[in-house]
Amino acid sequence: MIDGDANPYGLISMLKDKNLTLLYILLTHEHFDHCQGLDEIRRITGVKLGCTTSCSRLMGCSKTNLTAYYPGVEPFAMEPADFVMEGARMILPLPGGDAELLYAPGHSPGGMCIRMGRAWFTGDTLLTEGTVPCHLPGGNRTLLSQTHRMLRTHMRPDDMIYPGHGRPAMFAECERWMAPEERKPPLENTRIS
Repeated sequence: MIDGDANPYGLISMLKDKNLTLLYILLTHEHFDHCQGLDEIRRITGVKLGCTTSCSRLMGCSKTNLTAYYPGVEPFAMEPADFVMEGARMILPLPGGDAELLYAPGHSPGGMCIRMGRAWFTGDTLLTEGTVPCHLPGGNRTLLSQTHRMLRTHMRPDDMIYPGHGRPAMFAECERWMAPEERKPPLENTRIS
């Protein structure tokens, strides 16, 4: 499972009805609209949650998971992740094929993109409709531009993008939402750390 659900009991009921077992929860970043309900799912199912080191730390604070700023959303702090992605890249073995986890800061400090075959789950790092917001606490347009250039070296035009918001689309359609400097390949020795 990738990211959370504001209705964890609906998800748990669906899993029971279909006799499915979650292997992992992977969290694309620490904002509440992506991690809401995950502690309850973890408590009931025992599933392990993985994310970046920054995300694990930041989801534990209502100011950095943003619940402190949204009226109508009860502030919460999540428990730390069960495992964290160390460094810029990690391979997670799965029965149907490995998942590649890539550190992707910019929209938030704890951003991560997940590649499974030709499918990319980008959270809010790459959207298929509109520019990625960087105005929230911890957002950084320069880091986002570096992340977008790095993603360009890994993605093919016909790879499918599944964003945290909006419709799925091929990467070629998403490029128009990137700034012109993000469409250029990164320098040979550029590293995101």
